[in-house]
Order: sequence, then structure tokens, then C-alpha cells
Amino acid sequence: MKKVLVMLAWLASVTVNLLAVEKFARPNIVFLFADDLGIEGINCYGSDRFKDKTPNIVALAKTGIRFERAYSAPLCGPSRCQIMTGRYGFRTGGVNNQAAHIPSFEDEPSLAKTLKQAGYAAGMAGKWRQMGESPGDWGFDARNDGWKLNQGGEVFDMSDSPFIEQPVAADAQNAAAKAARPQLQAVLDQLNPAAGKTAPEPDPAAKKAKRKAKRAAAKE
Repeated sequence: MKKVLVMLAWLASVTVNLLAVEKFARPNIVFLFADDLGIEGINCYGSDRFKDKTPNIVALAKTGIRFERAYSAPLCGPSRCQIMTGRYGFRTGGVNNQAAHIPSFEDEPSLAKTLKQAGYAAGMAGKWRQMGESPGDWGFDARNDGWKLNQGGEVFDMSDSPFIEQPVAADAQNAAAKAARPQLQAVLDQLNPAAGKTAPEPDPAAKKAKRKAKRAAAKE
């Protein structure tokens, strides 16, 4: 009887350990890709200018993986091609922004499809227009690739790829744009409570007039 109890206890221990391994075998992956953003713009990489302004990204860094050494292309289009395919731009043809549409899901491996083979669901939101075909072609299940919301609260139609961002008037009767706005706003609010709610930057003429007024006041 004692041997049976010991065996049952051992089997229970093994089962618990296997369940624990299964639970953590596929951790959630949140990959944030931003244009014109360097390590100086994020607090977890030592930025003093943006200290305490990216709290959720800092929290992700504390509980996830923070890269300190990585290879990156100097342009957004080739960078997207490399991330999507896992291959250098000179191998896929996506060597600059104008050529970023050349790599095809029919010829290249796909990050999303590879993750799905490992049991993941894959989704994307935001800028896509430089890549060829659609996010669905590359294996993403859920996506919002047609619209962009900036920090000034402006919505842009991103469907005219590869390089046109068409602003959508605030009073435009566009059902799709209206539906996309709260979804994108929710993403901005989660990434940074202040994002998407800041006032738009003053126009260049107003800034120039302000500088001129300051110079005139200094002369007096």
C-alpha cells in the first residue's frame, strides 16, 4: 500500500510539472515596432527625457525580454521585411522603402505563419502599407491595417499603399473610420495613458511668429 501511495504521489508530481511546462511553453509575445524611435525615447533603455512617460512599456520590459544587441536596418520598409521573413533584405529584395513590397508570402517564410505552426494566434494593428500583399496573406488572423490614429487625434486612411496617408476629416461620414477610431484609441490608452490625448503640435507659421515675438521682446 505504501508503494502504491508513493507511486501515486510521484505521478501527481510529474503531472503537475508537465502542466506547468505546458503553461509556460508558449508565452505571450507582444512585438512593438515604431518608426523613428531609438533607445533614447524609452525609459527602460535609460532615457531621461522620457522618464516615467512609458510606464506600460517599462512594465513589459521588466517581465519580458529586453534586447541590448540586435541588427537593424536604417529604414522602416526593410526593417519590416526582415522581421516578417527573418532574412536579410539583399536576399528578399526589400533593400529600401521603395522595394519593401517586393518580398512575397508565396516565396518567403512568414513570422506569423511560423508562430501559428507553434500553436499561436497571430494579430497585428497599425502601419502595414510598405509590405506587399495583405496581413492576411502573411498569416495574421486579426488585423487593423487600414487606419492610423496619431497623438493629435487625427485619423488617416492607410489603404492607398505604399506611401500615401490620407487624412480623414473629423466630420466625415465614414463608418469604417468611425469604427476604427475607438479601437485604435484603446490601444494608445493602454500603451500610454497620455497618448492620443495630447494637443496637436502648433503649425509652423504660429511657431515662427512666436519666435519672432520673443526676439523682438529681447531687443527691447
